Amino acid sequence: MNGLLEYGDKRIPIKIGIRLYLLKNGNTVASEGLIRILEAIDKYGSIRAASQKLNINYKKTWLKLSTSERKLGIKLLNRKVGRAGCELTDDAKIIIKVYYELLAKLKDYISRD
Repeated sequence: MNGLLEYGDKRIPIKIGIRLYLLKNGNTVASEGLIRILEAIDKYGSIRAASQKLNINYKKTWLKLSTSERKLGIKLLNRKVGRAGCELTDDAKIIIKVYYELLAKLKDYISRD
């Protein structure tokens, strides 16, 4: 959303941005970064392929997923045996859906006059 910051006789054009974090017990468990990773895994079928497409280090991607699963207390991925890849759990799909629903509500709220 674009706007104009006015202070006295000064007018500064600005752009308003939103960052949404989902919290559990005061800890961040999901953010735009995790959502992008989950979507890439869903599209490309593995953590490695998702990491490469997003240009994120594999270890960093794996740690983000592992940390989020631990903090949430749920599995985000169903890992296939061997190097056959993985797929999103239903819980991961719900987190993505809720994230975008909340983001849409926030954007709608700040765009009101």
